[in-house]
Formats: sequence, C-alpha cells, structure tokens
Amino acid sequence: MVNLTVNGGMRADVNVGKKVKFSAVIEAPPDTGFIVGVEWDFEGNGDYPITEQLKDTKSNRVKVKTTYTFSESGTYFPAVLVTSQRQGDSQTPNARIRNIGRVRVVVSGGGKQEPEAKQLIVELNEIPADFEKIINKCFDAIGQHITKIQGREIKTLEVGQRTERSTRFEVTPFAGEAFYTLSFEDTESGIGVFVEIDITVSGSYKMLAKTIKKATSKRIIENAIETLNKILNENK
Repeated sequence: MVNLTVNGGMRADVNVGKKVKFSAVIEAPPDTGFIVGVEWDFEGNGDYPITEQLKDTKSNRVKVKTTYTFSESGTYFPAVLVTSQRQGDSQTPNARIRNIGRVRVVVSGGGKQEPEAKQLIVELNEIPADFEKIINKCFDAIGQHITKIQGREIKTLEVGQRTERSTRFEVTPFAGEAFYTLSFEDTESGIGVFVEIDITVSGSYKMLAKTIKKATSKRIIENAIETLNKILNENK
C-alpha cells in the first residue's frame, strides 16, 4: 500500500519556483516481503529518475519525505514507484512486487502554457489474463482507426516507441498538430488507463481552436474506451 501526499493532501496548487513537499507512507502486508526500492517521478514522465536511498531493506513499513521545485507552469502528476521483495533482497529481479502512488500538482506562473491534463479514462479492478497481449491488441486497433471530426477523415497513426505499457499516436491530417499518449499504469485498485493529449491548432483554424480541441479530445478518449472494452470482452 502506498499513501502519497503533496503539501499534506492529494492535490497542491503552487507557483513556479516554490518548493513542494512530498510524503509517502509505504506498507507491505504481513508475510509478503520488505520494501527494497522507492523511486520518484516528479514530472510525471514515467521514467522515475530519482532513487530514494533506503537505510533498511528489511522493513515492511517505510516513510519517506522529499521536496521538489517545478520550473515551468502546467499540470503535473508526480508519482512514487515502490518495490517490495519477499526476502528483502534489493539486488535480485525475482519475486518483486511494484506499486505506484500518484498526486496532482498545478503550477502557475512562468512562460509555459499549461498542457492538457492526463485523464484517467477507465480503471480495471484487476489485471486481466494475458494482459500484455491485450495491451498490444489495443494499440494495434487504435493505430488502424479512422473517424470523422469536423467533416474531415482523421487517421490515428502510432509514432512513438512502444513500451510494455504505453505508446504515442499522431492524429493526421490535422489543422496544426495533434498527439496523444496512451498508457496503462498500476493504481491502488488495479490498472488505470490514461490518455495524455497534446493539441495545437494553427493557421486559419485558430478561430475554431477551442471547438476543434474539444471535439478531437472527446473522440480520442471515446475511441480508446470503445477499443479497450471490445478487446476485454473478446478475452472473457
């Protein structure tokens, strides 16, 4: 179990350059192992570049505190990745269990425009059988999808390097640029499916930017949910 808080809660609203406080209380259920790893991803990129130095890897309860300063405005989803191992062995790759805690930080000020928020589109209460196969089928299906937005035929093309649980798509043709990342991430109750949308409208379409962004974002999310549900039903 991971209980992560930011400035004492699940969400913090701060200014650029202000120090933000993070606290995580981590517990492994009795007889399931010990906490051997704690890693931080403050920017919400999924790469966990900062590793917490644990004094004891033979404890099933750990409390860690740290701070971070955001240099640009935007909405961030900082996360802590926790690893437990049955014997408390931090070196072995075997018998490891991972869990993630996540909070939301809205940073104001600075010159960067706030990006589209990462949205939870659906949550699975358990990990289905053949989960990796289901993910790949979902990515393949979305990559072949064609729909109509504002009377234009829109295709979704996979352009990112596919990982075990995420990939990046481009929407084309478009009045500007439209990309989105679809990722499957561990949550407290199972698996969360997230979509992070990045849309820029340019040229003569700028006057319709708000309408185009809203319609495109809605269709992307609807398509992701529809595709995933169809594949899950096929695998029942």
